[in-house]
Amino acid sequence: MNVTSELYDGLMEQAEENIAKQLAEQSKNCEDRKETSVTQIHLDATRTFTSLGMFQKDGPYYDHLLKLLSAYAILRPDIGYVQSMTFIAAVLLIQMEPYPAFMTFANLLDRPLQSAFFGLKQPQMTEYFIAYDRYLEQELPALHQHLDKLDVRPDLYLIEWTFAMYAKSLPLDVTCRIWDVYFRDGEEFLFKAALGILRMYESKLLNMDFDDCVEFLTRLPDTLTGAELFRNIEPFMRPYNGESARSKKRFSQIFQEIDERINPGGTTARTQITHNVQELKMSKSLSGFIKDLLSSPSN
Repeated sequence: MNVTSELYDGLMEQAEENIAKQLAEQSKNCEDRKETSVTQIHLDATRTFTSLGMFQKDGPYYDHLLKLLSAYAILRPDIGYVQSMTFIAAVLLIQMEPYPAFMTFANLLDRPLQSAFFGLKQPQMTEYFIAYDRYLEQELPALHQHLDKLDVRPDLYLIEWTFAMYAKSLPLDVTCRIWDVYFRDGEEFLFKAALGILRMYESKLLNMDFDDCVEFLTRLPDTLTGAELFRNIEPFMRPYNGESARSKKRFSQIFQEIDERINPGGTTARTQITHNVQELKMSKSLSGFIKDLLSSPSN
């Protein structure tokens, strides 16, 4: 997405006008408390990297964060503002000036994975979940079987992990290391990172029940370190050799095969996609979620 400096300046000017207008309306109608995108961004900003104190009101980056996200909602009204965007924007604002941060943010959310999730595109989300489920079964079969038996569906933790590209789930320094490799290797690495987390805590998870698993996976330990995580990601970075080369597939290969099964010829017919999905073999826990996902209203 080519965001020129002229377009950026225009978006920022319009964003400032919208912010001022919405905040004025909010103060006039304080009893009504009608929620706007600005008020939602403000609420989410207060929960973004709170230990840094940079993105809360009166913090040095609060205005930049508010303007960036408001401008993006203007640029992409089809998506607007979605929770968890604050974390992605915040990481970028820490690393660069507002204009390149906005340009990077807009292009990041235009990538297939983020576009599917933030755009709430159910068929595309379905493909990612099925591919991840098969990848997990291939690489960590015992844990996959355990989670499936407990009905710990991937959406219970994977959405939050990948939605914000781990910025919401992991310490900031670990998140930045993941982003470094993501920018080099692409979205496949986000799923390798997910397996790395699961591998790191596999022995603990295998002894947990449903409630404990969900609680643990949605609130990962603050003590998690980059060195430890990347040691557990490393096995999934190696090329497959010998027998494994014949029996195992990379995430991208799994995803491509599923895409070809679900969308032969690039079909967009929802009924046909739903039918094709139903013919795919998937775990018990995932099948229930996919059924709910595809039966929900289309965006």
